[in-house]
Amino acid sequence: MEAAYGVDPVTQRFAIVEAFPAAELEGHLDTVCVCLKADMGFPPSLDRELDFRIVVYDDDGPGNAPGSLLAAVPDTALEMPILLPGAVFSVSVDLRPGSLPESGTIFLGLDWNPILEGAAFFVCADHDQPPRSGYFLAEGIVPDWTPIGDVFPGYGGMVIRAKNDRAVIDVPAADSSGLLGLTWLVAVTGLILLRRMARGQAR
Repeated sequence: MEAAYGVDPVTQRFAIVEAFPAAELEGHLDTVCVCLKADMGFPPSLDRELDFRIVVYDDDGPGNAPGSLLAAVPDTALEMPILLPGAVFSVSVDLRPGSLPESGTIFLGLDWNPILEGAAFFVCADHDQPPRSGYFLAEGIVPDWTPIGDVFPGYGGMVIRAKNDRAVIDVPAADSSGLLGLTWLVAVTGLILLRRMARGQAR
């Protein structure tokens, strides 16, 4: 099952990250690619663009969860699609050799301010991938890093790519065949955090 994770505009910060072996990044990172989409009910009065940050965390949090923020690189995704299968955006982060740990785990993803954006945005995921270690938080709702798999047992992996000058690290890029089944997931934690739409209704 394909999926997308996002949040309604009820919090000032939503963050979602995924684990990458630090050894594969070899201490540096050039580019991050992420697949994004906007809510199909996006308000027509708003521009479909998202101001976000690519974020990189060490694994020194409780239980090897995301801990120390190693880097944060701002960018803007323009002309966000509302229809499937979303779009892949490439962000130059230019973290030179020695910028990142070379052992353990690196958590790589993005965060943004949903209230400031005024609408829901989503990060694409691929549930056909083997399970990976992903976490999310939403300020004031889910304030601590929470494993995605604890909320959604079908979680596989986010559509996030890490590139350095030697390799593309792991997660495959989104394409029209791989994401035609994109659905939305929902978690209710006092307030609506994530949304779900049945596969047959996503069109």
